[in-house]
Amino acid sequence: MCDKLKGEGTQELENAKKCWQQTEKDGLKKRDQKMSSKVKQDAAKAIEPKLHQLMENHKEEIERLEREANRTLDYFRLELYKRSNEEYRKETNKIRDDERSRMSHLENEWTAKMEASRRDRDNETKKIARNTSRGQI
Repeated sequence: MCDKLKGEGTQELENAKKCWQQTEKDGLKKRDQKMSSKVKQDAAKAIEPKLHQLMENHKEEIERLEREANRTLDYFRLELYKRSNEEYRKETNKIRDDERSRMSHLENEWTAKMEASRRDRDNETKKIARNTSRGQI
């Protein structure tokens, strides 16, 4: 009978232990649920200054990169402007040279025509003078 009582006592003790463990688990769950939002808020508050610092550092890095990109863009704009001006200067000089050449060619052509016209006129004048001296007008 002692063994029987001992077995029943052990079983009751085991049941009580399980009941106590379940009660502890439930209590811990309830406390965890109550505390979790507070813990989250406290954690957010705790990391907020660090988060702001990281954001500020990131902002400064972005601003630095933007300034660097703008300097690079300005450099390329200046280079493009220089090239454009150089091409414009070359094209303008070419046009001027072509115009000078064309004008020189026209001048030579007109001079040749005028010289030919003068020779024709001189020849005609000599012919008239010869005919006049012979009396054949």
